Amino acid sequence: MKRPAFLLSILFLWITFAQIPTVASLKDAAIHYNNKDYQSALDLYLETNNKKNDSAFFYNLGNIYTKLEQYGKARLFYTKAHRLSPRDREIKENINVIKTKLIDQELLQKSFNTMLLEKICDSLNINESWLLWFTLLSLLNLLLWTKKYRPNVLTAKSILPVTGLLIVSTLFLVIKLNQDVWQKKGIIITPKAAVHSGPSENLPVLFFIHEGSEYHIKQNQNEWEKIKLSTGLTGWTKAINTQKI
Repeated sequence: MKRPAFLLSILFLWITFAQIPTVASLKDAAIHYNNKDYQSALDLYLETNNKKNDSAFFYNLGNIYTKLEQYGKARLFYTKAHRLSPRDREIKENINVIKTKLIDQELLQKSFNTMLLEKICDSLNINESWLLWFTLLSLLNLLLWTKKYRPNVLTAKSILPVTGLLIVSTLFLVIKLNQDVWQKKGIIITPKAAVHSGPSENLPVLFFIHEGSEYHIKQNQNEWEKIKLSTGLTGWTKAINTQKI
């Protein structure tokens, strides 16, 4: 009878002590960063990269890459942090600072609708959007159940506001999924990348794209990606030049 409890204790201890090297490494990384030894800080962070998936971790990586003047990777990790913490002003400010350091400036003027949509999407991250939608759906089901079995308690009009909120949250969730999940985006992480007319170095070079540029991934083929820029330009570049957000 005591064996399951013993196994659970062993599992708990293993999980607890397994986290100690990670925490120690991040503390050492912070010391190196404060001492301006950014490469050593980066090495320690990358050791735990596959174990961490939180905004602060990505934000700190963005800071390190900024100090190393690797602006493509800095933008990559700031963007990842922004997706998890869309309301964080400091992350957004750092992304804007990085954009000013890029060779390929994003000069397209955004429409009012685009800016409004971005503002709305920045109010919640994808997990919060799911939670809001599920909460409203559960509430609506509860109200419908109450109306069915206790009709004197609720009227149809009292359910309409929750129904309206659920519709709005569903639209918001679809927009958020399209922005953060369905639309595959990437960032150029090499200083300069050639964009060809097809997935081969023997095909003509259409244009060059530089470190830190963001794009949509349209297609993958072997070691190549078909990309589309915000300007509408499309072409193929080697995947070694890029990293998916």
